[in-house]
Amino acid sequence: MSNKNYHNDDVDHSSSPTMKNKFAMTRSTIISLLAAVGLVIVVAVHHHSSSPPTSTSKWPTVLYSSFLSSNNGYKGTGELGYGSVYSGTTGRPITTKEAASNGWKPLQKECVPNLGYPWAFDGKITDGAPVTLYYSKETKKNVGVLTGMAVHYYDDVAPDTMIGSEFLKGEDYDTLQVAFHDKNTDVCGVGPLFSNEPYIALLLVDGNGRKHIPMTEDAAKASGEWAKGSCLKDMGIHWWNDIENGSNLSFEAKYLFPIAPMYNATTGSLHGIMFVAAKFMQNWDIKSCGVNPFSKESLNCRKKTNLWDVNPMGLLEKKAGPFYMCDNFCGDTCEDKLTGAAGSPPSYSTMHWFFVNKEDIGTCGPRCGEIES
Repeated sequence: MSNKNYHNDDVDHSSSPTMKNKFAMTRSTIISLLAAVGLVIVVAVHHHSSSPPTSTSKWPTVLYSSFLSSNNGYKGTGELGYGSVYSGTTGRPITTKEAASNGWKPLQKECVPNLGYPWAFDGKITDGAPVTLYYSKETKKNVGVLTGMAVHYYDDVAPDTMIGSEFLKGEDYDTLQVAFHDKNTDVCGVGPLFSNEPYIALLLVDGNGRKHIPMTEDAAKASGEWAKGSCLKDMGIHWWNDIENGSNLSFEAKYLFPIAPMYNATTGSLHGIMFVAAKFMQNWDIKSCGVNPFSKESLNCRKKTNLWDVNPMGLLEKKAGPFYMCDNFCGDTCEDKLTGAAGSPPSYSTMHWFFVNKEDIGTCGPRCGEIES
């Protein structure tokens, strides 16, 4: 029986046919650099010892993504800063002013319903920069602020089980669309949607509602639909879900939803999400670049990477090297059951996005134990 439990709204989540085609209509050190995936299900927010982010017209207030991306050509020309030195994530624009100063350009003048005005790096969606950032309307008095994002999956990697529901089918790529809203968010001139509290939600295809990402770890646990994963350095605690079995993970790639929330191990607050693909998506030539992305010899190779996290081999489905997908889970079940990734050897790719500064990510204790006091 399917475990899908979506929230429907009297709101049209689809865009025009043209938009559908164009936008989505359109892990020791190395291991812990990389992480995983989970499912977002509608749940009530249960407050942890730390409250969700304070409502503001500029939420989230910071944005970083893509491990070891600070040397590549998609950083832009502005000064948005970096995440932790360890992870090498790069600052991304949260306003249209920052976007324009960092090499991002509008894709069109029209607003995409429930998402905002779309911008892409250099004004193009490519396999090197497969991301669209959406903003509120820019006026003479106010800059546009971040209202959503989309990640575009090339190479037919989106699971058939999620096409037409979670993934929007396109000609060149398939897309996940995510909205960032709070009580002050104004999207396409229609004001805030769904809730007065800050939230992140995946917009389902063809107006079929949304799936909220729990804003606290307590909320994820209370939902009964999430499975707690491992806590990894500079990433936090990962929670997982299976679109057919809820927290009872099948470990089949076609059922593991490609967005995972990450929580602070001390406060339980949400500080990021990641996107996962069941295929190696990075631009990395092992023969010439090697398998150590931290080596001096690999610097030129890092300059040529895309916006997926830098991982020379991908997260391997079977433990045969340092990059191992099951390090993102706890327990032994993953090692026995994980299946479904493409490639030879089969591997996964991740793309991390953080909404807090590096000092707010928190500290992990044992990978699958309680945090050390």
